Amino acid sequence: MNNDIDTIFKKPRRGSQHRSKPGTAPGTLVVHPDLASQPVKVSVIAFSEAELFENTINNLDELAPLLEKYPATWVNICGLGDIDLLSKLTTMFNLNSLAMEDVVNVHQRPKVEEYDDIFFAVAYEPELIKNELDMQQISMFWGKKFVLTFQEHASDCFVPLVTRIKHGGKRTRLLQTEYLAYAVLDTIIDNFFPVIDAYGTHLDDIEEDAIDNASTVVISKIHAFKHNLHLLRRAAWDQREAMASFRELAVASDSDLRFFIRDCEDHTIQIIDILESYRERTSGLMDIYLSSVNNRTNRIMKVLTIVASTFMPIGVIAGIYGMNFDRASPWNLPELSWKYGYEYFWCLALLVASSMLITFWRKGWFKH
Repeated sequence: MNNDIDTIFKKPRRGSQHRSKPGTAPGTLVVHPDLASQPVKVSVIAFSEAELFENTINNLDELAPLLEKYPATWVNICGLGDIDLLSKLTTMFNLNSLAMEDVVNVHQRPKVEEYDDIFFAVAYEPELIKNELDMQQISMFWGKKFVLTFQEHASDCFVPLVTRIKHGGKRTRLLQTEYLAYAVLDTIIDNFFPVIDAYGTHLDDIEEDAIDNASTVVISKIHAFKHNLHLLRRAAWDQREAMASFRELAVASDSDLRFFIRDCEDHTIQIIDILESYRERTSGLMDIYLSSVNNRTNRIMKVLTIVASTFMPIGVIAGIYGMNFDRASPWNLPELSWKYGYEYFWCLALLVASSMLITFWRKGWFKH
C-alpha cells in the first residue's frame, strides 16, 4: 500500500482567499499579509526571429528597450507582495485597474476578458507539493508586443514552454503574442493531467483500504479526496468556459490559432470527464466502506454466536451439577457420588460441544 496515501488527501495548501476589505474602492491594490512576505522575482524572455533574450531583472526600466527591440516580450512575475511594482506595471502597460485588482485578490474564477486592445485571463495551475494539492492562481495580460504573467509563487509550470521558445527554432519565435498567450494557458491545462493521474492511483489505494481495512481513517480520506476533486473539477469547468471565450476573441492573423484553442478546449473536456468518473467512484466508496463494515460486523457476530451457542449447553450442564440438592435421595444427582463423576461431566460437556460444532460446520457457518 502506498505510504503517501495518509497525506495526499489533505486539504489544499491554499489558505484563506485574498479579498479587499468591504468598502475598498474598486481597483485598489492591497498587500495581503500572506503575500507580503513572499519574495518577488521578475523574469523576462524577449525574442525575435533571429535573437532571444532571457534574464531576471531588478528594475522595470529595463523593459522599455526590450519592448522596442523585440516583437514579443514575455514578463513573468513570481510573487504578488510588491504593490509598487504592480502599480508601475499597470502604468507602463496601460493595464485596467480592475483587472489588476483581480490579480492580487486570488479568488477569481478562470476567465478571459477584453479591455480595448489588451486581453486578461485567469487560470489555475494544480500541483502536488509535498503530497498536498496546491491550486495556484495564474493571471495573464497580453497585448500586441507583450505577455505578462503573474504567479502567487514560483513553480516549474512554464519550464517546458520556455524550453520550446529557446530551442524551437525560428518558426516558434515568429508566432505572435496571442499564440504565446494560448501556449501559456495550454501549459497550465496540461498540468492537470499529472495531478489527476496521481489521484487516480491513490483512488485505487483508497478502494483497497475501504475493502480490506475499513476504519474511520478511510472515511477521512474519502471526504478529503472528494473535496479536492471538487476543487479540480470546478477549476477545469471554468477553464473550459474561459477557453471558449478566448476562441471567440482570437483575432490573430494566424487562422490556425482558433484550431489550437479548440484543441485546448478538448483537453479541458477530457479532464472534466476523468474527474467526473473519479467523483462517481468516490461516491461509491462510501457504499463500499459501509458494506465492508457490515460484513466485518456480521463475521464478528457469527463468531460470537458460534462461541456462545457452543458454551451455552456446557453452562447448562455445569449449572445442573452445581445445584445443592439433598443427597438423601439416590436420584438427586447420583453422579456426584460416582468415582468418575468429574470425568463423566467433562466427557458429556465435550461431547455436546463437539456435536454442536460438527452441526455448525455441516451447515456451512464456518465459511466466509
